[in-house]
Order: sequence, then structure tokens, then C-alpha cells
Amino acid sequence: MSFAEILGQEPAIKLLKNSLERGKVAHAYLFYGIEGIGKEKTARALARALNCLSPQGVEACGGECRSCLKMESGAHPDLVVIKPSGAFIRIEQIRSLQRQLIYKPLEGRYRIVIITNADLLNKESANCLLKTLEEPPDASIIILMATDINELLPTIVSRCQAVPFRPLSPAVISEYLCSYGDNKFSPEQAALLASLSGGSLGRAVRLADSSLMEMRRDVCIQLISLSRQDMQGLLLLAENLAGRKEELPEIIAMLRTCLRDSLFLRQGLDERHLINKDLREILFEGARRWTEKEIIHGLELLHSAEQAVTRNYNRQLILENLFLQLAH
Repeated sequence: MSFAEILGQEPAIKLLKNSLERGKVAHAYLFYGIEGIGKEKTARALARALNCLSPQGVEACGGECRSCLKMESGAHPDLVVIKPSGAFIRIEQIRSLQRQLIYKPLEGRYRIVIITNADLLNKESANCLLKTLEEPPDASIIILMATDINELLPTIVSRCQAVPFRPLSPAVISEYLCSYGDNKFSPEQAALLASLSGGSLGRAVRLADSSLMEMRRDVCIQLISLSRQDMQGLLLLAENLAGRKEELPEIIAMLRTCLRDSLFLRQGLDERHLINKDLREILFEGARRWTEKEIIHGLELLHSAEQAVTRNYNRQLILENLFLQLAH
């Protein structure tokens, strides 16, 4: 993985390259932005560039040196990746990291620590990590990744070099999907997936590789026909969707695009800007059924639900509460 392979994040890449060129790499970085836009790929590209044995300027070699090969396979002793254990990153994980950071790197110039989903640090682990950031160990660089910077302690944010990652443009995502894998998409299919992705290439790829696109129409119909008079159907829908744990964020995002399109129609805006153009009649029903204020409130409810499911809260309770409020 090299910087050249990161799509659509030119400002972030430029900042990191400038730091490498000047030899002034920060002891800690905070990469933040929605999921699926290249934060982890960039973190790994930076790790490779810092420890590459045959660098090409500020870029790592093409995966030819021993260090880059080990980085690629995940076997490099100086690359530490910390991910949530269950719902949170726990204090035991941070204490284990601190014990590793006492020692010098084993092979490379730097020990690189990548903490994914840093906004899932619980109170104890966040305060424990703060001590490390306040007294950074020599020859170690910590890269935190977060979707919501506001979920982190302000003191943690202040001790990192913050690097924003922006949602990708539909054009960038469409271009990638038209050349994606063995099953290349038509420009029309790629444009629809790009619109549904919300700027996340990772989400677009998951949508492309799943059955979600096939169920999109049915889910949108169910959303618009929600009724408190059909409590059994409402609870059954919540139960069925809760069982699709890995796909649930994408399902909620699709529902959000349906409400967004219904709002556009309600406001009489140009239909060319609809995301779900093929569901026009269904969307018109939503525009007829709900007021503009209700649709906006529905979008807020969906946004809150999407955040909650990514934090591993009780999915069925989240969805039951969501659908009850939407039906109201």
C-alpha cells in the first residue's frame, strides 16, 4: 500500500508527505472522517514509508524490501494494530501497548501503532492512552482513526496532529466501480452505488458485493408504509433487520437516502437530483404521507440509529425504537 493508491484524499496525503520530506513526523496523528474513505490504508502507507528499507522519495518501495513485505503480511514486529474488543477498546489493551512501547523498535526506525475506531475508547482506556500521548515514547508513532472526533476526549485530540479525511466524490467512486474486480459495473450501476454510498468507497463496495441492492425496493416500501396500527409487522421488521448485523449500517443508510429523496420531492426540487430514481413512485408516496418537518425529523432519527448500531448497542431495541418513532 502506497500513498499513490489512496483515492480522493489529496489534502491529507499532501500534509503527510510534507511532514516526511521535512523529517518532522508527529508523535501522534488523528485521522478522522466517515468509514470507508481510506483512513486505515493511509495509516498503513505511512507505516510502510517510515520503515521502508528502499524508499523512493517519501514513498515506500513497491513492496520489495523486507520491511514492506512484512508490513503487507501483518508480520512486522514494529507494527501494532489495536481494534475494539467487543463494544469498546479496553484498558487492558492500552496497558499492553504501554508495556510494548517501553522497548525500542525491534527492526525498523519506528514502532507504528494504529488504533482503529478510536472513538470506541471507553473512559478508562482513553485516560490510560492520554498518559502515553502526554509523554510520547521515543521512536514510536501512534495513529488514531475515528469517525466522530467529538467522541474523543478533547485532551486526546489536542495531543495529536489532526488529519481530516473527506467523503469521496461520486465521480471518484463511480470511476473505481467501473473497473472494480472481475464484475465491472456499467456507468449507470456505478452512479447509483456511488450515490447510495454517502461518499464512502468501502460502503459502495459492500453494497456491490451483497444482496442489499436487491432488497432496496422492499425495504423502502416497508419504511414508507410503517404504521403503529401494525405493531406486529413493525416489530417483525426490526427483528429481521437486526439479524443482519454486518449489513445494518448500509441498510439504515439506504433508508436515509429514501427519506432524503422524499424530502426533495416534497420541496418540489429537480428530480434529476434523486438518488433512487428507479423508486420514484415509492418516494412520491413518502412525500405525500409526511410533512417536510416530519421527514427532517426522520432523517435525524436514522442518523442517530446509524451511530448507535456502529457502537454495538442492542440492535433490535434500536430498530424497534426507530420504527416506532418513524411510524408516529
